[in-house]
Amino acid sequence: MATPREKLKAWFPHITSPLIICAPMRTVSGPALVAATNASGGLGFIGLGYDLPTASTGTAALGVLLYRHATPAALIASLSPASPPAAIWLHAPASPSHLATHLAALASHLPSTPLFVQVASVAEGTAAVAAGAHVLVAQGTADAGGHGRSRGASIITLVPELRDAVGAGIPIIAAGGIMDGRGVAAALALGADGVAMGTRFIAAAESEAPAGFRAAVVAARDGGVGTVRTRAFDECRGTGDWPEGWDGRALVNTTVGEWEGGEVERAVVAERYGVAVREGDWSRLTCFAGTGVGLVTDVRPAAEIVEDVREEARRILKERAGEYC
Repeated sequence: MATPREKLKAWFPHITSPLIICAPMRTVSGPALVAATNASGGLGFIGLGYDLPTASTGTAALGVLLYRHATPAALIASLSPASPPAAIWLHAPASPSHLATHLAALASHLPSTPLFVQVASVAEGTAAVAAGAHVLVAQGTADAGGHGRSRGASIITLVPELRDAVGAGIPIIAAGGIMDGRGVAAALALGADGVAMGTRFIAAAESEAPAGFRAAVVAARDGGVGTVRTRAFDECRGTGDWPEGWDGRALVNTTVGEWEGGEVERAVVAERYGVAVREGDWSRLTCFAGTGVGLVTDVRPAAEIVEDVREEARRILKERAGEYC
C-alpha cells in the first residue's frame, strides 16, 4: 500500500517534501498566490469563500465552504470533469451526513480529484475517512486563525491522536499556528505528512489581502493574547450564518473590545463597523490571524516563504537527529 507521502506525490507530481500548503483564504489566496506557491514546490488552494467555482479558477485546487451548499447540485454543476480542480478542500459542513453526501457526490463526479477535509477533532477525522476523505487537514483550533471550531486542541495533541485513530495510510496535513520551519519540523515529528499555513501567506507579496490587513498582521506580536476566537466580526459584517460551534480567530481590535465589553450596544458596534468598511479603518475591520502571528515580521514573495520554511525544517530535523540519535 502506498504511503501518505507517495499518495501526495502521485496526486501532485510538482510538490517537494516537506509539503507546504497555502490554505484557502477568502480575499487572500487568489490565482497569483496559488501559482507562486505551486511553482516553488508547494500546493496552493484558491479561497472561494462564499462563492461557487467559476471558469476563472481553471484547474487550481479549491477551498469550498460546505455549509453554504445544502445539496451538492450547484457545486457539482460548477465543476467540469473535463478540467477538474487539482484538489478540493472541504470546510465547515453543516453535519456529518452533510459532509458524507458531498464527498460521495464529488467522488462520483470528479473521480481523479483528491478530496481534503478539514477536521478539528478525532471524531470528525474518523468520520471523514469513513465517508471517503482522501486527505485530512487537522486544524488545531487552539492556535489557528480564521474560521474553525470554537472548541478544539492544538496540533500538539490532535495530530498524533488522529494518526493513531486513522492509521498510517491516510495523509494528514497539520494546520494551526505554523509560521516557519520550526513549526513544520514539529508537525512532522507529531505524525503529519505536510502542513498548511494561512497567516504566514497573508503577508506574501502575491496575497490579495488589503494593504491594511497585511500591515496589521506584520505589526502584531504575542498572538496568544493578541488574537481571540469570536463571532463579533461575522455578526458585524453580515456573515453570521456559520454553523453552531464555529467562530473565527482574529486580531483583537476596537470592534472586539466594544462587542465583548458590553458598554456599547452591539447594534451600534455593527454600525461603526459599516462605517469602517467605507473608510478603510483597519483599527475596526476583520484581521483573521492565528496565534503565531508574532512570528510574521515582513512581506515576502511566496516562493521565498515556501523555500525558506522547507529548508529550515529540513535543517532542524537533520540537526536534531544528529544530536539525539
